[in-house]
Amino acid sequence: MSAGASSHLGKQQSEWAVSPLPEAASLPARWDQRFGPATEHAPPARTAALWAGREAALAELQGHPALVERICETYARFRAAQDRTVRGARHQQVSALAEAREHFFEACVLAQPIVAGHLPHAWVWDSVRFIVIQVSEKPSGKRASRVVQGPPDAG
Repeated sequence: MSAGASSHLGKQQSEWAVSPLPEAASLPARWDQRFGPATEHAPPARTAALWAGREAALAELQGHPALVERICETYARFRAAQDRTVRGARHQQVSALAEAREHFFEACVLAQPIVAGHLPHAWVWDSVRFIVIQVSEKPSGKRASRVVQGPPDAG
């Protein structure tokens, strides 16, 4: 490859690169700012206590259908922005990614009070993300709020 072709290729690759989000946009850092730092940031061991706490938080959340609806709507906005990140023009991808991250963070903040009531502080960030996804995405493709409220009346 000639030196001119090599420099042209390097220029193209640098133009194609999507600039990373600033470190201040880190979701775990924002979480720590809002709710206090956890003593550990690594995902906790998958213990019986962790899963029992998550199940209890999910069960309590199901008792709040309006909150589940808000979480699902916010998560749907996250997924739409995430799709724009993939399908959008290169110059729009960074702003779409920032928007997607903001919607996901908002959905997690909605679920935080319930999850925090069932798990130690160090486990809440990982667990709230897990619970938001569990509530918002169902294998059947139905919105979680309909599943949480029960099946439609037969008849």
